[in-house]
Formats: sequence, structure tokens, C-alpha cells
Amino acid sequence: MDFLFTLLRGGLDTLEDNILAHTLTCLVPAFFIAGAMSALFPKDKILRYLGEKTKAYISYKPLTINSAESMLRRRATGRMLVQEVI
Repeated sequence: MDFLFTLLRGGLDTLEDNILAHTLTCLVPAFFIAGAMSALFPKDKILRYLGEKTKAYISYKPLTINSAESMLRRRATGRMLVQEVI
């Protein structure tokens, strides 16, 4: 029975570590980026490219450019996110 509790506790510890890593590497930067966008750009300009009613071919370009830049920046600095390792 102790073995079962050890396995369960190990699984919960791993889940906690993954949640913390995801929060630090994904959610916190996303909130800072969203705050900067809302402070620097007018709302109608943001919704023009990233809004709910925007067609996919319009919103795809800014998102891919941003993703490619962040991926190149991580590779240049040698930092990898937890999701890339898994």
C-alpha cells in the first residue's frame, strides 16, 4: 500500500512541477505581452488583426511572424521551454 501512495505522490509532484513551469514560461509572459499591446496600441487596431471575427488568413500572418521570432530568439540564447523538452 505504501508503494501505491509513493507512486501517487510522485505523480502529483510531477503535475505540480509541470503546472508551475507552464505558468512561469507561458502565462506570465503572455499577460505581459497582452498588457503591453493594450497600452501601446488602440483596441480597434488589435481587433483588426486578432479579433474574433477576423478571417484566418488575416490573423495568421502576425501570429506566425511573432512565433517565428520568439522561436529564433530562444534558439539564439540557448534557452528551451519545458514544452520543447517534453
